[in-house]
Amino acid sequence: MKVSPEVLKGILVRWAYKVAYQDEHNWLMESVERPEADSIFVPKCPGEDGTVGFDVLHSVLIDAKLDLPKYFALRAHVLGGDAKGQHA
Repeated sequence: MKVSPEVLKGILVRWAYKVAYQDEHNWLMESVERPEADSIFVPKCPGEDGTVGFDVLHSVLIDAKLDLPKYFALRAHVLGGDAKGQHA
């Protein structure tokens, strides 16, 4: 279920978010379709296993109002339908 920071950012982009600001450590994502929605920080620096932590992933999914079936569909799309190299 875990993904790299770049894949998580790609999932949010496909879920109608855009990068509003970035620095060397984070992307600040804002909803294109729901301007009233809270901004979401996505860390650029992965953990030791190359993925974002489960707590970070869980928080992002909740903040983006993204359920698990949609998450897995978007993840597969971002990964090109091939989840190799990503942790399940």
